[in-house]
Amino acid sequence: MPKDTVKKQKAISAETKKSLCIYKRDHPTSTAKEVIAKFGLDADRSTVTKILKESERWLKKDTSGNAGQLTKKRKETFVKVNEALSAWVTGALAANHIINDKILQLKACEFANHFPEEEHFKASDGWLEGFKKRNNLR
Repeated sequence: MPKDTVKKQKAISAETKKSLCIYKRDHPTSTAKEVIAKFGLDADRSTVTKILKESERWLKKDTSGNAGQLTKKRKETFVKVNEALSAWVTGALAANHIINDKILQLKACEFANHFPEEEHFKASDGWLEGFKKRNNLR
């Protein structure tokens, strides 16, 4: 590939990776290029080869539900603050309280003060959007 062209990376889901490994297990003589063609992937041979080398890991992976659509598992941060605020939101909504973004941020900071290991927590707008998305809030 010429240096002037840049190939955009495309994520391969856990479900697809598991399917690749199952296919390769069932067809041990097939090459990485054949696997790419079979699944219609837009991926380099080296990428598929790395996945197939880790086939034991991918075959063990649970790909049911949303887990199969994930491409990367990220470490969750500020777990205690998120859990505490989520529980508080559930109770507040059950009591028909009005909750806005500012209240969520203030309450999150209040909970963070109770957990010394989460001293670096800042209830930023980005964190708030992620929290609302994870908890199906508007």
